[in-house]
Amino acid sequence: LNVNFTSKTQIKGTQLKARFAVVEIKTVDNKGTNGETEFHNVQMTMLPNANGYSLTAFDSANHVQNVQLNKDLKNTFIEGCTDLRLVAWIQNDSTKEVYQSEYIPITFDTASMETAYADFNADSIKGNSTVVFVNNSSNANSYKWNFGDGGTSTKTNPEHEYKSNNTFTVTLYAKNFCRDTAQKQVTITQYGVGINEVTKKEMTLYPNPTTGIVHITNAEHTDVIVYDINGKEIYHQNNVSSSLHNIDLSAYNEGQYIVKIISNDKVYKHNILLIK
Repeated sequence: LNVNFTSKTQIKGTQLKARFAVVEIKTVDNKGTNGETEFHNVQMTMLPNANGYSLTAFDSANHVQNVQLNKDLKNTFIEGCTDLRLVAWIQNDSTKEVYQSEYIPITFDTASMETAYADFNADSIKGNSTVVFVNNSSNANSYKWNFGDGGTSTKTNPEHEYKSNNTFTVTLYAKNFCRDTAQKQVTITQYGVGINEVTKKEMTLYPNPTTGIVHITNAEHTDVIVYDINGKEIYHQNNVSSSLHNIDLSAYNEGQYIVKIISNDKVYKHNILLIK
């Protein structure tokens, strides 16, 4: 990463530092024992560490100083690569005062990476309430299962016994560096077990704010529509054919836009901020 700090005003000091934190918008692997299922906006690491980079004084407004960042994020506890943000700030180490800060989306060229793909099925049943799950994922080296009744597992092909007759949503997180998610519904009855696809995998829109291009993950077989702030339709794509769908808003003015995604009988709406 190359980060340019451009001062809005003169900043004096002999102990100025640039500091950087990588924040993940949503995590599920670090839940505790109080009933939590996920956390939001979690600091995952600092680049390169908490000491930061030394800066000289900013002699005037529009004074630019460049910092280059290089760190392997595979050895951190980051769970995915589509919802990361970089928080950058300038701080005076002698007074601890923070002068400027910025919240920046981080994007990766996932097309050139062996991204994880999550999929599973129920292969066989032991009795009427124990499900044997078969993991059909690819390009993954770790797994986390949520069986929908409070039970979890990190096994590749787990078995799980349900204590009551009901329908449970089972979630599989498959991960290498980028995480993928699959969900299916398991119905437990006195006659046995049925398993059905959930209507949609978890979709992610990024970056937001954007300077033009918006990526939507797990978008296949959806209709995507974009409206401007006045409700005028500016983009419409029926039956998206690829898992990663791109929307180009670079020809439009800065401002707020609404992305509407229709998946079977469900409608998802997301606000996107376009900046230039």
